[in-house]
Amino acid sequence: MIEKTLFSHLSTNVSLVNGRVYPLIMPQDCIKPAITYMLVNENDKQSINNGAYGVKYRFQIDIYDVSYASIKEIKDQVKEALYDFVYFPHDLNVIERYEKDTKLYRQTIDFNIKG
Repeated sequence: MIEKTLFSHLSTNVSLVNGRVYPLIMPQDCIKPAITYMLVNENDKQSINNGAYGVKYRFQIDIYDVSYASIKEIKDQVKEALYDFVYFPHDLNVIERYEKDTKLYRQTIDFNIKG
């Protein structure tokens, strides 16, 4: 399961969140900074004669913290970890937001992995 491998890799290689890496959503009372990750899409690749030859995964990682400077620093550490991941990321995109309701800065990284 690629999600388990990604979780383990982020937990081990992104020290700035002290192991606070969660699938899909953070616990409500989670200490910040923290990371969530999710599988956005899993696309089976098929040849012309219907033979499967691989899978393309699209993942999203969200970084949350009360400090803008902190999410930028964590984003850099996440990207560095991803480029050292056993499944090399492709088409990496970064988007930043501020969530007024939670008063948290958010950095979103989405990317593709070919399996």
